[in-house]
Amino acid sequence: MGSGPAAWSLAAAVTAEGVDCLLVAPAPHAEWPQTYGMWTDQWSEPVVQLTGLQNPWLHRWDRVVAISDREHVVGRGYGVLHNERLLAGLRTQAERTGRMSVRVGSIVAVEPTDAECTVHVADGDPITARLVFDGTGAASRHIRRENGPTTLAVQTAFGRVVRAHNVPFDQGTCVLMDWRGPGRRDPSFLYALPFGGGEWLFEETSLARRGGMDHDELRRRLQERLDSLGVEIVEERRTEEVRFPMDVPLPRAGQRVVGVGAAASLVHPATGYSVGASLRAAGPLARVVSASLGLPVEEAAARCWTSLWDDDRRKARRLETFGLGRLLTMDQRDTQAFFETFFDLPTSQTAVYLGGEAGPQALRKVMWDLFRRAPGRLQIRLVAGNPLPLVRSLLR
Repeated sequence: MGSGPAAWSLAAAVTAEGVDCLLVAPAPHAEWPQTYGMWTDQWSEPVVQLTGLQNPWLHRWDRVVAISDREHVVGRGYGVLHNERLLAGLRTQAERTGRMSVRVGSIVAVEPTDAECTVHVADGDPITARLVFDGTGAASRHIRRENGPTTLAVQTAFGRVVRAHNVPFDQGTCVLMDWRGPGRRDPSFLYALPFGGGEWLFEETSLARRGGMDHDELRRRLQERLDSLGVEIVEERRTEEVRFPMDVPLPRAGQRVVGVGAAASLVHPATGYSVGASLRAAGPLARVVSASLGLPVEEAAARCWTSLWDDDRRKARRLETFGLGRLLTMDQRDTQAFFETFFDLPTSQTAVYLGGEAGPQALRKVMWDLFRRAPGRLQIRLVAGNPLPLVRSLLR
């Protein structure tokens, strides 16, 4: 169910394993309008095999910086995915097996029975399937979550793709985040990507805020920031608005419908990224699907969920969510100090935290090293309120 990157990634992966797959969505082949970014080192050989693409990039940069009090070279390449190329690659990989079919429709309900699931589709006959996967996003109606459906932390952004003069950043450098600016209770940062020929994406981003930040406020902040930097807009190509939850609760155990992508809570609580995680999870999940089809369907679904969320990853996600909760308490000054400390860590450690696939032990080490390096004011903020959850997280 669904037609975004997560749904198409799993479709390509399971058909490669010899499993028949039906993808159902209101517009299965619709283009993806969002801007998807990921680290270039995460485009690994298994993802190349899944997509059939050596070069999935609309744009890529070998030099990436983060600016807090000063400029930090991140030490990893970064790219924006070419959505049309990626969708075409996944479709080709899925359809070439002869095991892929597509149906236009809106899912009304999923009804599990002992041996299969019945999927009810608006204006059409129901579908029966051994396993059902939900790729309809974080707001899915079919996935039950540990703490209920309500989320608190929302990432919002307002972006402008423009042709501009007098940009004070290097044309070959991705500015992942620039936290400089007036001290505010609700912090935001600039995300600046050079597309070549004087074209840039400038995006004002609220990393995480309870309820999210208003897009009009972000638009105003972006204009103020560009004015303060002396940027001269020559032509505006398009604008974009971003809004999605960061702390989607973990799925409950024992569900027959298996989530993928944001529906499976694969949105990273520190960055908001999910597409890379969906691409990398598809192959291992598809192998579990293929190996489990002869099992009772409840056991097969349980093994699929474990492929996505084993005990270690559940423990690690609670650490990541704890970190997000600390960020929600910080104003501009504290947030700037946090990222000043974070990007002073070795690249190997920042990659662990930003990757979204580390186990709890590796995450605890990063969190402890960051705490030790942090200035006193930030340490106080990190343990503000009841310090026991942090102590338990670091020592357990």
